[in-house]
Amino acid sequence: MGRRSVDDGGGKGLVPRLSVVSGTIAAFALLGLVCHLMVAALSRVLLDYHLPGTVETVSVVWMPVMAFFALASTELARDHPRVTLALTKVRANVRARLGIGTGAVSLGMVALMLYYSISAAEHSRSIREATGGATHVPIWPVRALVVVALLLYLLQVIANLVTEVRGARR
Repeated sequence: MGRRSVDDGGGKGLVPRLSVVSGTIAAFALLGLVCHLMVAALSRVLLDYHLPGTVETVSVVWMPVMAFFALASTELARDHPRVTLALTKVRANVRARLGIGTGAVSLGMVALMLYYSISAAEHSRSIREATGGATHVPIWPVRALVVVALLLYLLQVIANLVTEVRGARR
């Protein structure tokens, strides 16, 4: 009992640490997005220069990285929306079973998202997908990062589900 395992949902195991790293990546992506937009705005106002590719880079790189890498750390903190109002009126054992059931549904949904994102990333890489128009911003590396982010999210969902099952046994 003294040492926490790899699958510990909220403890000091490997999965929670990876979720914290994932959240840190999301925070740096947010910082990158803000800095990019500040430079673009200042260059337009002060230098009368439009920074090319701002919209494409923000929408294709910064926002997806920020959003997908934030999932694992949000799951670690258990900050995803839950139907707590409906669960407050049921008995503790029913609430535990519902928690396990919703965790299993989440597991399936995230696993499907990961499965399809792998094939999308592979296709994107094979065609070297990029934005069209005047600015060429590669999309395929970001799709690969989405796969990594979803894998980290899936690991945290599994860890939380294991914690729910262990808690229901007590």
